[in-house]
Amino acid sequence: MIFDNKKLSALLDENEMRQIQLAKEIKRSKSTVCEYVKGTKSPGKEAAFAISRVFSIPVEDLFKRVE
Repeated sequence: MIFDNKKLSALLDENEMRQIQLAKEIKRSKSTVCEYVKGTKSPGKEAAFAISRVFSIPVEDLFKRVE
C-alpha cells in the first residue's frame, strides 16, 4: 500500500482546511504537508495516524493498494 496524496488533497478541500492548518495540527512544517499533498513525500506512521485523527477517519483510508 502507498500513501494516497489525492485522498489527502480531497480531505483538505472537503473540510475547507488549508495545508498550514493541517501542519499545525499534526506538528509538521507546511512544506512537509505540501510534499504529502504533491505526492513527493509520504508521511511516516506517526504523521499518518495524526492526519487520520484530524479528519476522524481510519488510517487505512489514507493509503491505496498498489497492483
